[in-house]
Amino acid sequence: YGQLNWDGDYALISGQSNKGIKFRTNASGLALTLDTSQNATFAGTVDILGEALTITSANDEKPLIHIKDTTNSANGGELKFTSDRGQAPVDADDIGRITFIGEDAGQNATTYAQILGEIHETAEGDEAGRITMNVANDGVLRPGLKLEALKGTSAQVDVTIGNGAGSVTTTAGDLTVTGGITVTGDSSVFTSA
Repeated sequence: YGQLNWDGDYALISGQSNKGIKFRTNASGLALTLDTSQNATFAGTVDILGEALTITSANDEKPLIHIKDTTNSANGGELKFTSDRGQAPVDADDIGRITFIGEDAGQNATTYAQILGEIHETAEGDEAGRITMNVANDGVLRPGLKLEALKGTSAQVDVTIGNGAGSVTTTAGDLTVTGGITVTGDSSVFTSA
């Protein structure tokens, strides 16, 4: 049997040492199960009403987040970002972003890279999106790769690689071009082995 104790300002719910704790919403359903290994299982949707969810792990052998589809379909797990402003969206609104933060030489938190999803065109029937992969350069996030749907043109997606006149794009392997090639630089050098 479990017990409920008070420890100062906190309520402590304790179970037997070899048993977990189960929370029921009715006679047949379990809402939350905590097992003896400190694993939690939620039966329904989990809503985080605060501003952030922080997941901390001391195990570098496992992913911190594992998204799994068990429906026996051809689909895998899905990470979904939804923007719901409560008003009409506008072009260049952020839909979601994944930010990669590490420490610099002074052990200050520094953003090194970011994947950004944006609305490129919101017009009814002409919706278009943009994904930008930004990388830090001189401490500033700059676009390194941009995938952008050309609004008003069906099935066309433009790709921009690099940022700045000195950006270099290297292709290891064959490069196949099905359209035209436009060169705007000062010179072009073609070398054949």
